[in-house]
Amino acid sequence: MSLSKNLENLVIGFDLKKCKVSILHTLGNDVTSFEISEFEYNSEFVNENKIVDLLSNAVGSYLKGKTMELPDVYIVLPDELVNIEYIRIPFMQSNRMNESLKTELLKLYTNYYDYEINSTIISKNKKTVLYANTMVAKNVLYACQNTMKKFNLNLRNISYKSNAICNSFLSSGSRVKHSNFAFANICSDCTSFMYVRNEKLIDFINIPLGTDYLNGSQSESESIDHTSAEFLKYNLSNGVDGTLIDFGFKNEFMKKFIESKNELLKESEKKQQEVDEFLNTKDSGAQKRFKSLLKYVDLINDRIQKYDFPIIENLVVNFCDSTKIDLENLVTDYNIVDFGSETDFNSEIKYNLELNGMLYAVAYNKGQNFVDKEKQSLLGKITMYFSILFRSVQNFLSKTFKKDKNNANKK
Repeated sequence: MSLSKNLENLVIGFDLKKCKVSILHTLGNDVTSFEISEFEYNSEFVNENKIVDLLSNAVGSYLKGKTMELPDVYIVLPDELVNIEYIRIPFMQSNRMNESLKTELLKLYTNYYDYEINSTIISKNKKTVLYANTMVAKNVLYACQNTMKKFNLNLRNISYKSNAICNSFLSSGSRVKHSNFAFANICSDCTSFMYVRNEKLIDFINIPLGTDYLNGSQSESESIDHTSAEFLKYNLSNGVDGTLIDFGFKNEFMKKFIESKNELLKESEKKQQEVDEFLNTKDSGAQKRFKSLLKYVDLINDRIQKYDFPIIENLVVNFCDSTKIDLENLVTDYNIVDFGSETDFNSEIKYNLELNGMLYAVAYNKGQNFVDKEKQSLLGKITMYFSILFRSVQNFLSKTFKKDKNNANKK
């Protein structure tokens, strides 16, 4: 579904490592109209409440002195605020499956009712059904909604970074998008890995190593502090399903989490050696460092095989910044596909895939979005489309009036 080219849209995203909020302004999804503004902030501690403050400050600064014609707003939450829990239950009648799923989630999350949870079937057979349950704290969603109301903006959709990046790739028309593949979005100081099957986002991992690391201008010790290293070891050794580990900033919750998981950090001597080798390697050469990143694709493979998904064969790579990697001559266990050769996206879009991807949130992975339940209902959809029609007419009349007024002034 394409967005009307006559309507203004704002897409808001967060970069927690670079400490900035980005706002994309566009007419529909016309890439030629893209304008991106960035607002920096100073903070080492970012939690759910802080995100709301950042959102309010950035939007307030952006709108200052601007005359906006009732834009629609799309918010891309940081992956760190989102969790995915995979649950397999016996196949039965739909209402009984829903009850069984809720029962399992209540066992896992005592604060179940504090979350907005989207449950999507990602695989099934005659005996069982596998659900991916994407969850965000309700107070975050309410705060985003209230912030948009404060500025008289129409909030159309909320999703999260990895999902939006995935949708951006799917919108590109790549030849591998219908296959079983992983997508690596490699920026200067971080990499997002996503596993996609049948155009559905299944799993994702974020790490604090990017092109700076690949090019040798950033070492692991600069990228991964002690706390993050412990999380890395925990994930590598235990493969926590869907748990998104924040490598970009420190907070007390992370430290307490590590303390509570000390027993789980005990691993085999071989695995410990692999992790230490990764964290302390002094390899030179971009090719070798790139191969070290591929162990995260191996990790995803290990995780998805527990749910009977086929192993990943294709790896699509998007380099947001220039790098010394020669993908054509790189020999790995995966079929490496250069995203740059798959799309005509310009460099600005390739660097901001999550902002571009939110413009396709109604076309792909709709189950991963967090919108008002009212807007998901039939009545809500009818109301929304009439609202779009009304606003299109309103914008047209407004522009016509301005043009007539300017012509009258010239006379």
